[in-house]
Amino acid sequence: MDVLAARLREISRDRLVLADTAPGFAPVATRAAIAAAGVVIVPFVPEPTSERRARHVLEVIDALGVKPRVFMLATCVDTRQGPTRYLRLLTGAIIKQAQESGVPLLGEIPRAVAVPESSNVGKSVLAFAPKSPASKAYRDAAKGLSTILH
Repeated sequence: MDVLAARLREISRDRLVLADTAPGFAPVATRAAIAAAGVVIVPFVPEPTSERRARHVLEVIDALGVKPRVFMLATCVDTRQGPTRYLRLLTGAIIKQAQESGVPLLGEIPRAVAVPESSNVGKSVLAFAPKSPASKAYRDAAKGLSTILH
């Protein structure tokens, strides 16, 4: 893992490198990417196990002995009212806990049909449905991150 992390650091020395890793932390590539990263974005879907998984991410980062800047990104956020009120409360609780731990939220990406549809045709949601609420939220999160990093 150390060799791969060193190579990733070398590659990214003068440019932005985005590593989209597999879920979980067993793959060596995922741990190497975290070890080499200056910034880690932790996407989470608001569901009952998200809080535990988000906490685990921070524990893995600590265990690796690295200090990247860490941000949360809520995805598949259901903005409807009614029976999903629980999920909105859960999302709020996860965000609050992250912020209390010093981990800011980059944004909330709403649940949208355009996201899986774009994947089915091999495009990003930004290319597939550029005017969709999900695309706008992703652009806003990217702009926010760009502002923070520059």
